[in-house]
Amino acid sequence: AAIPVRTSNIIERATQLPYPLWFPSALPKLWKAIGRADVVHVHEHLYLGSVLAVLMSRLRGRPVVITQHMGALGLQRPMLTRLYEICARALGRMVFRLATRIVFISANVRGFFGRDECSRSRLVFNGIDPAAFRAASEEERRRLREALGIAPRRQAILFVGRYVRKKGLQILESLSSRFPELLWVFVGSGPLDPS
Repeated sequence: AAIPVRTSNIIERATQLPYPLWFPSALPKLWKAIGRADVVHVHEHLYLGSVLAVLMSRLRGRPVVITQHMGALGLQRPMLTRLYEICARALGRMVFRLATRIVFISANVRGFFGRDECSRSRLVFNGIDPAAFRAASEEERRRLREALGIAPRRQAILFVGRYVRKKGLQILESLSSRFPELLWVFVGSGPLDPS
């Protein structure tokens, strides 16, 4: 069951780094949820909610698996990028030590944290459900393009994600200027405006 918690997104508004700050009223909810769990699965070590979940899990004797998606991050200012790297690695050393297992979604992310030789870490790539996500047949493609008003032979580029710098929108902006004959389709939301 999803349990909503109040947060402040002041850090994301200032830096474009999504970092929700939990209100104190969330802590008893988290404590109770961990008490009911057999295993706690945390996505990303960096967030306040993640750190709290790991600490509370240890206090309650629950095993913790951390799935780490993000490693290096290029922010708008080199100084902020370097500060992020220092903080992410330092916090990683502490939080990963408390985890039962750490799952990295790429070798680059695992290498960023220096966990290539860690016996408690595993490399597991993001997967997809082939029953839900599959290549469309030629007939399905034709019908979809027709319904969307896309010419049969026109090449289309699709971006799906948050509209933030770390997703490379500045690169896509440059590419869309270089290749205006392509149809650029953006799906998502965030502080940047892809138009």
